[in-house]
Amino acid sequence: MVDIAEQVAQQGFMSVSDCLHVIRPVKDQSGLHAGERVKNMEGALALKPGRIPLADLILVDDVVTTGATLREAARALTAAGCHVIGSVTACVAQPLR
Repeated sequence: MVDIAEQVAQQGFMSVSDCLHVIRPVKDQSGLHAGERVKNMEGALALKPGRIPLADLILVDDVVTTGATLREAARALTAAGCHVIGSVTACVAQPLR
């Protein structure tokens, strides 16, 4: 995911801060439905020690299926006192019909 953000940063629009890490085991989300994804990600992320972003943050994710990962990232950053102002996604998954 850092690759997408770094490509944008190279254009001079922003800087990249890889500041979150997984603090407990999570399941592969590909086989989980929406509710299971939310539960799987709850409390799974935290700010890396020594990383304190000082600017407004925009979260970048490669794909959004249910938003559970972005929601957890925003929760973890907000809990650490960071200011998340939005998110950007490269792709949105479409459910099979």
